[in-house]
Amino acid sequence: MVSYTVCTSLVVAMMWTLFDLRISLFSFTLGQLISGVTHFWADRRLPLQRLAERVDRLHGLRGESVGAFYRLGAPRAGKDDNLVLGTGRYALDQAWHWWWIFIASVVTAVAA
Repeated sequence: MVSYTVCTSLVVAMMWTLFDLRISLFSFTLGQLISGVTHFWADRRLPLQRLAERVDRLHGLRGESVGAFYRLGAPRAGKDDNLVLGTGRYALDQAWHWWWIFIASVVTAVAA
């Protein structure tokens, strides 16, 4: 999380300076905090899996569900393989990150 947040902070700071953006130190920090914490949370893997399974339970989903999508492409039971390059876990992880990067950018702009 630290290296991720340092990189995104440098890019945002560079854009802030180059384009003379009207953001404040508070909004910059708040946006980076949102981005970093949500990134850390999702990359623990188990929390995102539990979230997918909870969505299924809350909405009574079975079969083709968020939890089933999360497990899509995972290694087969008893085998150390992966049948596809992309997995449901990967897709949900990336969607989570993109969504929170968007939220963090909106917060950075609006909280200024």
